[in-house]
Amino acid sequence: MGFDVYGLKPNNEPKPDTPDWSSEDDKTIKAYFAWQENTPGAYFRMNIWGWHPLWDFVHNHCQDIFEMCLDEFEDDVDTLDKMYSTCHHNDGFIVPANVARKMAQRLYYLDKIGIMDETEVSQDMEIEKMTMVNCKVCDGTGTRKGWEGWQSEDTWLKTHPSLVTENKAKEELYKILDKAAEEGIKGLGTGEISFKWANEMKGCNMCHGIGKVKPFEANYKIEAEYIREFAKFCDKSGGFQIW
Repeated sequence: MGFDVYGLKPNNEPKPDTPDWSSEDDKTIKAYFAWQENTPGAYFRMNIWGWHPLWDFVHNHCQDIFEMCLDEFEDDVDTLDKMYSTCHHNDGFIVPANVARKMAQRLYYLDKIGIMDETEVSQDMEIEKMTMVNCKVCDGTGTRKGWEGWQSEDTWLKTHPSLVTENKAKEELYKILDKAAEEGIKGLGTGEISFKWANEMKGCNMCHGIGKVKPFEANYKIEAEYIREFAKFCDKSGGFQIW
């Protein structure tokens, strides 16, 4: 899951028509994506882990701009709290061109005086201080169910018919996998498993055999470079819509 942010009038140019995604006209679709990629302010994407801290940063440093321009937003967004909440959802909220330009100028200034890098370093230090918690994928054991014997081929073959086999622990894993999916953890399929992969991951591809991981909130990291990219997008977007 992520956030797709589309410029309303990117680079002050008219937008091409959105192609029919079900069409077999592959050339039109490729041309649209090429335009989107090469036009400043056309498109900005961020995964869920990156968007929330990015918007927190923007909101914290642009509150005066938003408050001054509240009457330019949609009718039901008439307070800063409502705007903050709305922009954390991908429901098509529109930020007008005037506001987007002001945001860009503010972000450029914050970058110039070092606030972006300072914020990233400060957050990294806070994450480093977080107390480790039990890995939910292996239940804190360091070894996922069905991956027993990952330490060597001989040990693996004591509980598996071959080095590559169907995962017999599917039913036991479903609850763990459902929970992991809710939290955005990927790559934990229940199909074929192999000694090579289990060994490479040291028994668990979440904690790598340690049994401990940083708490869930550590996933929400801010990165200065992404804020810089967003500032450039805002500057050229002609206003944007959050999906």
